[in-house]
Amino acid sequence: MKSPLVFAIFASVALSATTCYFPDGTEAANFTTCNAGAANAACCTSSDACLSNGYCLQQDGLSNRIIRGSCTDKTFDSSACPQQCKDVAPNVPISIYLAYDAEPQGNFCCRTAYNVTSNSCTTSTEDSTDPFQLSAGTVIYDRATGAQLPETWNDTTPVATVMTVTATPSAGAQKSSSNITAVAAGIAVPLGVLLLAALAGCGILWKQLQRAKRGQVTMAEAPAVPEKQHDGMYYGAATPNTGYDQYAYEHMAHRPELPVNDGIVAEAPTEREIPLADSRSIQK
Repeated sequence: MKSPLVFAIFASVALSATTCYFPDGTEAANFTTCNAGAANAACCTSSDACLSNGYCLQQDGLSNRIIRGSCTDKTFDSSACPQQCKDVAPNVPISIYLAYDAEPQGNFCCRTAYNVTSNSCTTSTEDSTDPFQLSAGTVIYDRATGAQLPETWNDTTPVATVMTVTATPSAGAQKSSSNITAVAAGIAVPLGVLLLAALAGCGILWKQLQRAKRGQVTMAEAPAVPEKQHDGMYYGAATPNTGYDQYAYEHMAHRPELPVNDGIVAEAPTEREIPLADSRSIQK
């Protein structure tokens, strides 16, 4: 039994060795077979999708157009080759257009559109301008075997077997991993020490800041120094000189005293004399 790897290599060689031709027999460059396992098969470019009816579904440029491509049979007599439009521009690939919907698959024209006035194709094929039908085709997903997508295919339907490979690290890889671990540890330890030192420094600075704040609060709450007065001078906390204080001091400290009359006592005038009380004792 051949291994999957050997089969894949064989299929790849078969794909590259197969030559594709246009209907006139010229070699079709950049075209590859749609079924490397078959004696004859239609060919499409690597960017287009192969269809099981021998045509291609264009994906580059004007995408989703049906294309008459090439074939591995140089004579185009094989039923695997596309038979419609092989006499139209036989040295190049051409587009096939839908003329109108009709049962079962619709009617088509080669290269150019359908003329609704004359009810005919503007380009003839096989000496006829009548629209023609194409057989239904499904997408070929594996060009090595010609395998097609199932009719009930959806994006969850498996179309190939996936091989799981578990890698085992070699001795050299394990040694390299050990070296990486040692280097990482050598870097992490100094960084940890630096981090601890930085945290300790932050703690010391925080304590000093709290101590300075407490000192400022104590100074703000201290009682004010009482003022003292002596000979018209005031001693106390310095205050800004506003001008008014200087004026009050000069006029209050040096104002002249009232004149004093020596030996003269001023009495208030009265309207009548007040009799003096008798100092004799009163006998009962």
